[in-house]
Amino acid sequence: MKTKPIQGSTPSTLEPGTLLAGRYLIEGVLGIGGMGAVYSARDQRFRAAPRRCAVKEMFNTLLDPAARRQAVESFEREANILASLNHPAIPKVFDYFSEHDRHYLVLEYIEGQDLGRYIAQRARPSRQPRQWTGESSSAMCWNTSTITRPPSSSAT
Repeated sequence: MKTKPIQGSTPSTLEPGTLLAGRYLIEGVLGIGGMGAVYSARDQRFRAAPRRCAVKEMFNTLLDPAARRQAVESFEREANILASLNHPAIPKVFDYFSEHDRHYLVLEYIEGQDLGRYIAQRARPSRQPRQWTGESSSAMCWNTSTITRPPSSSAT
């Protein structure tokens, strides 16, 4: 796996041309945060029409083995919950996997720019981010109402 260091941080990002899980060809970095990075990639499974996707990578830099296991369990739980959701404001989840002690979530790629870049390019404030906030809140409320919670363990 080809990686390059992130300035001022221990983990490194994947180099363009890296192949993950034998099928996701990394094209470049879309964003980097404190817990991971997001890449644009092509799913090579469909050779005649490689599908573009986003690959979210979780850095697991925790030193405590129990904390590392808990982080992986949380990642897998998040992947399964996200895969069960179906809403136009939420990217579809295609796959998740672990490789070389890193954990990946493969998502639908949505063309566009991030909110920070959009706002920075505007000379004056726009009403659009407020509208998006409302739409995002609506999607989050929808999500929490559709996730079923396990029954309590106490006898009734």
